[in-house]
Amino acid sequence: MKNKSGRINLRLYCLVFIAISTFSFQVRCFGDVADKTEIISVRPEGMRSDAFHHPAISPNGQQIAFSVTNDDRGAWSGNTIWVQDLKDGKLWPVTQPDSTVQTGDVCVRWSPDGKKLSFGSDKNGEVHIYVVNADGSHLRQITESPIFYGMSWFGVSSWSKDGKRIIYARSKINDHLSGIYEYDLTQNTNKVLYEFPTKDISDPDLSPDGHKVVYVVGNNFEILDLRTKETQILECDISGGRMPKWSPDGQWISFQVWSGGWKAYLLPEGGGKAVKVGPGANYWTQVPSWHNDGKRIVYHGRKYDTKHVVIQDLKNGKIIKNSKNARNTRENDWIWAKWSADERYLAYITMGFENESLLLSVVDLSSELFQEVILMSNVLDLKYQLGNGKSKIGQWFEDDKNFVTVIQEDEYTQLSLVSAET
Repeated sequence: MKNKSGRINLRLYCLVFIAISTFSFQVRCFGDVADKTEIISVRPEGMRSDAFHHPAISPNGQQIAFSVTNDDRGAWSGNTIWVQDLKDGKLWPVTQPDSTVQTGDVCVRWSPDGKKLSFGSDKNGEVHIYVVNADGSHLRQITESPIFYGMSWFGVSSWSKDGKRIIYARSKINDHLSGIYEYDLTQNTNKVLYEFPTKDISDPDLSPDGHKVVYVVGNNFEILDLRTKETQILECDISGGRMPKWSPDGQWISFQVWSGGWKAYLLPEGGGKAVKVGPGANYWTQVPSWHNDGKRIVYHGRKYDTKHVVIQDLKNGKIIKNSKNARNTRENDWIWAKWSADERYLAYITMGFENESLLLSVVDLSSELFQEVILMSNVLDLKYQLGNGKSKIGQWFEDDKNFVTVIQEDEYTQLSLVSAET
């Protein structure tokens, strides 16, 4: 549903996009963060095939900017920037599709006055930082030379509190050192704040007082003091964090990390033990964005639900069996499945998300109990090790009691004859 300005009204739709997490804790107190989440943004029916991700809350808390990609494969490519008004639910595109991009427009950040957005993009094959008005007007590139070659996920920028400067990082390119740069919006000039002779850094975020920059070096966080030019590793009990962001009071740093799914954490500004925020293990909590009151975080929320196989009679629409009833676990994802010719047996492979084990199983559909027989508890224990997803159910024999499993590893291909009954 669109109004005259082309904006889409979301009030009638309910597909989850982002949740907001409110929490209460004492400063520097390490403990569980009170988990109170509220869905604040949804996708319209006409955009169900789009991925909405990497949100940033506006300074006044009334709008969200985020990336959108029309990609059913979930690859998050060809992104454009959109904004949604939380009061009336209206949604509009800020940037337009560009055939020259791979990743597209990502890592969006608000200016302190809420009128402009900065983001990274790989237009024409080079990653640069761009600035655009929130209504989509006056798009311009602010970096003079590429800051990264490859995907634009490293096009992270950070605004100064007065809105006059933008901080960004440049990777090691050709003869140039990696460094932290500053763009002056009043003078339209770039300058180097600090270069790293032996390091390659990314994901910089300027502290609220403008004196420090936190950034990523390898699997660690590091802080640069802009006054003394001294650097210091920030101790954290969780490695591999990305996209750190200071809290408005400068006492916490939020970040995301991949650990069987994206998780969001809070780390004291002096380092130490990180505190996990958001729902439980079955949910993703990605790219946390601080609300200006310092008490709320907006993040990209997604329930990490397992895929399952449903056996349905197409004549009457009745669901005969459901694979969720076959195993009393939620972490196994069906990868391959194949019918026997008489439709009595279903052979399949599941992958456990926690330990990445591959289970080879057969279900006898003639049984009312839909009983499952695990033929191999861990396909990875075979003589020739397998990578995830490299095992396939092959062809059933005419006796409908035996089938072939195709197993491939590097240049080796193996055939395994399996009896469905034994």
